[in-house]
Amino acid sequence: MNSMDRFVRWLTGEEVVGGKQGSTAEFSTGSRAVDSSGLPVLVTNAEPYGVTVEPVAVTPGTAYWRAIRVHHLGPQENGGRHHLYLDALKTDGSRAFNSQAAITWEGGEKIVTVDKPINEPGTNFPMFKWQKCSVVMQGMASDQVHGISSSHPDEPNPDGSQSGNTLFHHSFLVIFQEVIAPHIVTTGTIRGHVENSQDGLIVELVQADNVVASTPVESDGTFLFSEVDPGDYLASLQGQRVPVQVQAGQTAEVSITLAVAASESIIEGSVRGGGGLILQLILGDDVVAEGALGESGSFRLRNLGPGDYQIQVLRPGETDPLVKSFVLVMDGHNQQSIGLTIPSDAPEPAETTQPIA
Repeated sequence: MNSMDRFVRWLTGEEVVGGKQGSTAEFSTGSRAVDSSGLPVLVTNAEPYGVTVEPVAVTPGTAYWRAIRVHHLGPQENGGRHHLYLDALKTDGSRAFNSQAAITWEGGEKIVTVDKPINEPGTNFPMFKWQKCSVVMQGMASDQVHGISSSHPDEPNPDGSQSGNTLFHHSFLVIFQEVIAPHIVTTGTIRGHVENSQDGLIVELVQADNVVASTPVESDGTFLFSEVDPGDYLASLQGQRVPVQVQAGQTAEVSITLAVAASESIIEGSVRGGGGLILQLILGDDVVAEGALGESGSFRLRNLGPGDYQIQVLRPGETDPLVKSFVLVMDGHNQQSIGLTIPSDAPEPAETTQPIA
């Protein structure tokens, strides 16, 4: 097998490193890795030879030619030639037959067509002495590869003998592939959960002591901030501030744990003249407990959580209270005692304003 046959087999994926057939992961054609946006990574060993790649700027969603391989042929691959080998691939990795490229140099230009059989490089261009070439694909936007030249010093074999790479006998392979420019993600997301959540909670997003966004906590304790600019933030809820860092295209997780509210408060007392009447415990606008008073009119309400409560007493079957207490502020730990008196004839509820000493 001569050097050109070996090079063709290498280019088409039949030749592997060391000439051994085996896993495609060992092909000397290079990595098929992709970057964070899903585009093929450029693989090159040609930078020491002054070859550079100029990426093209395109809008997201636009098809363009991306340079994915720039390779300086080794002595055994080259065999003393001085060519620019070129190939072009479709998005699925198959050869883009009849695609064209412009090869330019100072004072000249040549359009080449990728039309060779599949067992050969797509096309090639022989370079002459001191010529320095650039190559760019035609038909749509394209990366450009600059500085391709055969004018490099001798590269002798390890034993000092002459190799296939001598002055004016260097070759390069350039492969382009059609890709779609990705939509660049510039914001991130914060997904969080509140342990011991309650109804009506609002999480605030704080940056540099400024509230930049707020979001409600769902019934299952989760919350979400979307389209957040990258940076350092604090997720703030009921005096707690949890640090969170946002990165573009990433979802940051945050957890906030609220202390479980104590439910140990007690309201006790008696209702003079209340035997047989209905006692109700009011929290906000809701009746949270009720029951008939015994003959003595005494009562004791336990296991109350934080809140502003009131006691009211009414006749069975009626809705208008006969008497109502003042507001009792409970913190989940305290205890209050009150005394109420049913007026002998009171069309409106009478309010007791003093607790029992």
